[in-house]
Amino acid sequence: MFIYIAVALVAALCVFITGVYGYFTYIKYRQRRLWDSIYAHLKIKYGLLTDLLVVVKDVYPRESEMLGVLAGCLNAFILSKTPADAAAAYAKTHAALTVLDDTLKNHILLLDNDAYQTIKDEMIKTDEKINFTARFYDDSAMKFNARLRFLPFKAVAGIFNIGAKSRLNFFNP
Repeated sequence: MFIYIAVALVAALCVFITGVYGYFTYIKYRQRRLWDSIYAHLKIKYGLLTDLLVVVKDVYPRESEMLGVLAGCLNAFILSKTPADAAAAYAKTHAALTVLDDTLKNHILLLDNDAYQTIKDEMIKTDEKINFTARFYDDSAMKFNARLRFLPFKAVAGIFNIGAKSRLNFFNP
């Protein structure tokens, strides 16, 4: 009788560990999918940024220093290997674009330029998509990290060497 109880407890423990590991795998897969979505939108944004650089350079060539900063942000994004690197490049790009917008907001040639306005509108829409997905990514990471604080999950994470997930900390432009 004791053997049956021991076998049942071991089986229950194995089922529990398998379930928790499945949860960890699900979160890892979901975050990978979310990151792939963010990365795709970032590629679109940086493609639009390239178009914006061409339009601004043709219309307003005096801002070559700011255009150089934006080109550097584009290169930083291209060379980014991790979500944290891409988030840092995104933050630098947003800061540089804010300065450029403040500088050029009353420039008549750009206000009348349809290509510039179209690119700006597309960049705003893309930023909204990036921020929505990044918030979902960060929320997923927070929930995962909260689960890791509880003893059963912490023990299983220790067995499989699973650590806390980092957040992107994107901000709302």
